[in-house]
Amino acid sequence: MVPAHEVVLDDLSMIEDGVITATSTEQINLQERITSIYQNLQDAGLGEGANALVLNREKHVSYLHGGLQRLPEGFIVLDSSRPWICFWIVHSLALLNAPLPEEVPQEAVIDFLATCQDPAGGFAGGPLQLPHLAPTYAAVASLVTLGGQAALSSINREFIYRFLQQRTVRSDDGGGFTVCEGNQSTKVVSTKVACTLTARQFERAKRSCCCKVGK
Repeated sequence: MVPAHEVVLDDLSMIEDGVITATSTEQINLQERITSIYQNLQDAGLGEGANALVLNREKHVSYLHGGLQRLPEGFIVLDSSRPWICFWIVHSLALLNAPLPEEVPQEAVIDFLATCQDPAGGFAGGPLQLPHLAPTYAAVASLVTLGGQAALSSINREFIYRFLQQRTVRSDDGGGFTVCEGNQSTKVVSTKVACTLTARQFERAKRSCCCKVGK
């Protein structure tokens, strides 16, 4: 296997099909910016040590704090992924051992995620949207990361278990879970279910689902 620091950056470029769109143009621009950064790191000789890598903790924390308040209009495309934004930020702050911003107390994050929780079980990508397994995973992971009675008790354990049961695909039909009503099952989805159950310590529920799904 080729060491990571010896990977040819050109091999990692986007596969172009000759069709130029606004999205592909943005992708190419981003790729060029990122490639230049990796090229500088590669030229620094990372194979001989990681001294050239510096984590700018304060800048990362400042960036993450801003994301929990008001995002630029370009983030409208992630309107159905808002629990994911919470998870990315909350989890990153936890990894950096940094607190939430003073302007956004823990209760505010909990209250927002509560608006994404469907009365019938599961979490949606945003308020008044349909429940989906992916944001359910993100919301539960966010609340577990926050920790505390208020965060954990905000999850409707009975209804979320019922939602996960409804996503179960019988072993005769291939097993696994669907992300939402009428969707196909994948291994990635099954992983999200397992993590969600484990995070909420649904041990009996997890055994029950596994028995229904099969191998």
